[in-house]
Amino acid sequence: MELTGFLYRGGAYAASLEKTFLGGDSFALRITPNPFNPQARLTIHTRTDGEVSATLFDVRGRHVRDVIRHEHMKAGRHDVLLDTRNDGDGRLGSGVYFLRVTSPDGALVGRLVVAK
Repeated sequence: MELTGFLYRGGAYAASLEKTFLGGDSFALRITPNPFNPQARLTIHTRTDGEVSATLFDVRGRHVRDVIRHEHMKAGRHDVLLDTRNDGDGRLGSGVYFLRVTSPDGALVGRLVVAK
């Protein structure tokens, strides 16, 4: 799938997008739909009980939101609603973001796109 469009100031953009599963059998994440607006589902599979965190960053590496903060989770599948809020009083703008998920099984990074 390809996402295309026009920028406010007249330029154009195009990006190849696909659903991606990251990790192996023991630890994986999935974001659907991707691109999204206003909501997506973050699915995390863990093999080990323990503390899980998920942090969202913009393309410059700046922290924009804690999706999950040090939450204890049992091993298995967990679905979390992801919306376009940031940690402040605002909303995420259109663009590419990175989600870093950590658990006792390790760390994974996924890419997601907010399309307005």
